[in-house]
This record gives sequence, structure tokens and C-alpha cells, in this order.
Amino acid sequence: MRTSLRFLLILLLLVGCKAKGQEPFDWDEYYRTHPYELKPIDIAPTTALGKEGEDTKGFRYAIGYSVNILDDTIEQELQALQKAGIRYIELKFKYSGGYNFQSRTDEDILSHFDTISHLLEKYEITPWSIHLPYDNASWTNPGAVDEKIRKQSEDYLLRVIRLTAIFKVKCYVLHAGKGTIGNMSTAISQAKKTITVLKEAAKANGGRICVENLIGSLAYNWEDLQAIVSDFDDVYTTLDVGHANINMGHPSEYAKQMGTKLGTVHIDDNLGSTDNHLLPGNGNIPDWKEIYETFLNVNRYRGVFIFEPSGTSYSAQEAADAYKNFIWPKLKPQKEE
Repeated sequence: MRTSLRFLLILLLLVGCKAKGQEPFDWDEYYRTHPYELKPIDIAPTTALGKEGEDTKGFRYAIGYSVNILDDTIEQELQALQKAGIRYIELKFKYSGGYNFQSRTDEDILSHFDTISHLLEKYEITPWSIHLPYDNASWTNPGAVDEKIRKQSEDYLLRVIRLTAIFKVKCYVLHAGKGTIGNMSTAISQAKKTITVLKEAAKANGGRICVENLIGSLAYNWEDLQAIVSDFDDVYTTLDVGHANINMGHPSEYAKQMGTKLGTVHIDDNLGSTDNHLLPGNGNIPDWKEIYETFLNVNRYRGVFIFEPSGTSYSAQEAADAYKNFIWPKLKPQKEE
């Protein structure tokens, strides 16, 4: 409440100065004389690494929100993003009773995507990433030990990448495996074989493959994920903070292991046992400040801070509010007791 009143007074001063022809409000002086406020420096999202040793105090990520591209309600969801002030989006492929991608022709799909592209323009929202399909063990299983399943998964995912070129995303989030893994070393080799093909298609679209740390897959712990991506200079990782919180200790430690291989992020919370994608602050992840600062300084990540709800676990407005009122205040200098 005090913070809101303080900024209301500043706004009134700004209006008063303009009306009287006085000098505009000096924000630099304000932050110099208020050492426990944090002057935000907004990051323009990019896949380029931040400079090593850069002073990142006040660096503020643009936030994004994950939306199912196959939902019939996508326009309402884009309206909600615009209203919440969210300007970036991850387009997720998860069939939930809406548009059935797999049964459509290429022409029909391209027409559908053209409609969505125009809606994104209308609501001034920029696609940052596409979450490739992941909910079928026979069609979305890049690391399948069975070569027939691996190949049909490769073909299906390749089709998705090819048909989504219109969105010009920077990252394609990939689950490396699905269902029963079988022989781990064979599954990792199979995943790498699939990624070798997919990464070229992603590159042709101006994007890159980012393999996610997924519970119950061959890329859950860092050792297995590293085994998949380390042979590629142009393949990166997706850190799902909630996944890293389940039986893995502090997510910030997982982020540190990724180093500059981090390509994009999923922001969500949980209680350490179930992947229920709660709003940050509603779970038990303890180290949001350290996670954020690790992204900035160790990973040197300068992309989008993508909130990933599960279904309706939290809204776009709740995500924006959590960033503003829960995560961002943790970065402010702390007053000495």
C-alpha cells in the first residue's frame, strides 16, 4: 500500500511539472536517493548471451505466457495477455478438444496458422517459443528405442516445425522422450539422431531446439540432458523450474549446471512432489532471487521469462501480478535490520 501511494505521489508530481512547464521528474535522482528501490532496466529479448561480468543490477526480463495453439479459445487468451501487459507468448501444441492438428492437411493447417498470426499482430503479441507436441508415446517420442516409433516421431515433429515457420520463433521446446525409456544409452543415441534432423529445420526457421528437463524422461537430471545436448553447438536446453524442484534440490543449482547452454525457461512452482505448475509463491521453491540472478549472471540468459501454467492453474493476469509483486521485489537491495 505504501509503495502504491509513493508512486501515486510521483505521478502527481509528473503531471504537475508538465502543467507548470517545469523540468520533468528526475528518475535518476530518485533512485540515487532511494537506495532500497531498484531501477528497472528492461531487457530486449534475444538469444544472444549477455556480456560476461556485466553489471546486471536492475535487469528486468520481459515476461511471456504459454498458450495452447490448438485451443478454440485462443483469441480470448490473447485478449487476456494484452490486458495483463504480457507481450510475449509460447505457443504450445497439446490436443485438448480444440483444433486436431494431426488429422488436417498442410493447406488447412497453414490457413489456421495464418489466422493466428493475424491475431498475434492484432493484439501486439510476439511469439518467443513453440512447445513441440509431447503427449503421444508413438508420435512424439524422439528417443524411442523402437526405430519405427523414433522415425515416425521425427517425421511428425519435422512437419510441425516446417508448418510453424510463419511464427518466426526463437526456440522450439522439445521433450526428448515419452513413456517407458528402456535402455538409457540407446534412448539417448536415438534422441540425438532425431535432434540432428530437427535442429536443421528449426535453424531454417530462424530458431533452435531447446531440450527440456522433463520428469520421467531421459532428460530429467543434468547428466542425461547434458549427454543429449553436449555434442551439438547449436542445440540448447529449456529449464522448467518446477521440474527441477521435484526431487532435485534447489532449481538454481540445476540452472548453474546448464551454464550458457540455457536457451529458454518455463516458470512455475510446486510443492516438490507433483508437477502441478502452480503460480510462483504458491509452492515451496525457496530461491526465486537466486534463480533469477543465476539466469542473468551464470546462464547470461537474455530471453523471455515464460510462465507455464497447466491448463487453468493460473491466469495471465495472475502471472503478471506474481512477477511484479512476488518475484521482482525479491531483487531489491535489502534494508539492514
